Amino acid sequence: MKKIIHLAMAICISLPLAAQVTRQTLIEVFTSSTCGPCAPGNANMENNVIPNISDYTVIKYQQDFPGSGDPYRTPEAVNRRYYYGINSIPRLEIDGQWDGNAQLLTPAIYNGFQAVPAYMTIDITSATYTGTTVSVSGTITPLQDYGTGTYRYH
Repeated sequence: MKKIIHLAMAICISLPLAAQVTRQTLIEVFTSSTCGPCAPGNANMENNVIPNISDYTVIKYQQDFPGSGDPYRTPEAVNRRYYYGINSIPRLEIDGQWDGNAQLLTPAIYNGFQAVPAYMTIDITSATYTGTTVSVSGTITPLQDYGTGTYRYH
């Protein structure tokens, strides 16, 4: 069995103090301009959550439903929805674990995920963007011993 470490759960930034790491928590929002119930979730994120949290990354995935779907959706965004097995929107994932409606997210819920210790540091050495391709090189340093095995970073 392969061990999988979700990069989404482990992105963090090294601080100058030895062994101190600040987590960069990932928030993934699945939404669509054709989804009436998505609007309150987007407003909650913009007005109540984002102004009151720190150390986060938000990725919004425009979706192809309901109806004909959002004209800005991409196959990659739809594939990400399939990865989580999401069959309805609005939906929000935090570190691939909290699975709920963006309208229900609060800073307190987010802070619970932010309090989880980081699993590794990622030091980016270079990043380029050409057309539709992003290439990133870096060094991943585990903060604990994971033993031997086959690992994947997503």
